[in-house]
Amino acid sequence: MESITIELSDNELEQLDEEFPEGQSSGVIGKRAERIVEIYLRQEYPGCEVTRLAAGADLSVRVPGGEEFLVEVKGAASSRIEWGQLKVSSQSSYNSLSEEGTPIYRVCSVFDANPRLYVLRFGEDFRLEAEPRWAVKPEKSELVELDEAYGEPGPATKRVRTSKYAALRDFLERQTSADVTIRFDQFPELVGIDLPRSAFEYQAYWANQKDTINRPWAKAWREAGFAVRQFKLGQDGWVQFRRE
Repeated sequence: MESITIELSDNELEQLDEEFPEGQSSGVIGKRAERIVEIYLRQEYPGCEVTRLAAGADLSVRVPGGEEFLVEVKGAASSRIEWGQLKVSSQSSYNSLSEEGTPIYRVCSVFDANPRLYVLRFGEDFRLEAEPRWAVKPEKSELVELDEAYGEPGPATKRVRTSKYAALRDFLERQTSADVTIRFDQFPELVGIDLPRSAFEYQAYWANQKDTINRPWAKAWREAGFAVRQFKLGQDGWVQFRRE
């Protein structure tokens, strides 16, 4: 679980306080959190385009060079993650988190000058339990201890469970040839995972980006020592990995 402190300028903080003053409803907290994430993304990816979405994830981000990724934003006035307050309301959001690999950006201390951002990933940091809404539950007790420690880094950040894309990493690590080609329809049988719709439709899904914080699938093939050499989109699509 990544933990990032966002440094807001005096001007940015003043604008946030004017638009989203402290003491307002949870809806205001959520909107303020989205704006903070936009500020962070533009700091991290200069020149990126951030679009607010009507369904599924909250934000779509396109970075210079064409890479795109989605972000689900959840805000909290508290300095803690507050797992008990994390809820997912819609089926489209559930699908985005569990199938598309969209991370939750949990922004804590939204009214502070230096809010803290936690990047939470399905299967690694949380699971989704069905309630009237889906409840976001920590995957391991250490994350609860971390939250109670007000986000101080420590042993709790050690991963004890990997994402579903670890299956792709493990599959590639077992290969002996320099080039590995997989048809999209072979992924469930050969690799053990179902590819999300974006893998069939968007070139950005298969981009070889060094920054994999929001792209656990790319992190998987990079950890295995491979890069995407070429691919074809569509229902009859395929991808070829080459050992680096």
